[in-house]
Amino acid sequence: MGIGKYRYLGSSKRNKVCETVKSIGVTESEIGERWDAAMDGIAQVRKQQYHSYLQSPDWNIKRSTVLERDKYKCRICGFGDKLQVHHLTYDRVYDESLYDLVTVCEDCHTLIHTLD
Repeated sequence: MGIGKYRYLGSSKRNKVCETVKSIGVTESEIGERWDAAMDGIAQVRKQQYHSYLQSPDWNIKRSTVLERDKYKCRICGFGDKLQVHHLTYDRVYDESLYDLVTVCEDCHTLIHTLD
């Protein structure tokens, strides 16, 4: 925790961050807490944007197209109840192709995210 979260920085940049932080009297624990809070804030904004996207006309068109393509059946278990459209990758969210999406039932969708 703490400074370890800055590991992605190059060593000279990381050292500079550490020196600066120490010079202003912030502990590694405080850095960790501030980092976590910042990441939680970013995650919350992204989550809100994603949920807004799932209510958009663009998403509804893609969702309907995928459900129709998959013949309104879960591609995992074959059932047709409580269907959802799952992203196979989140690399192109908001601009995904139909091949990035698959129809799954609620139970299989939950299982997929449990295994992630």
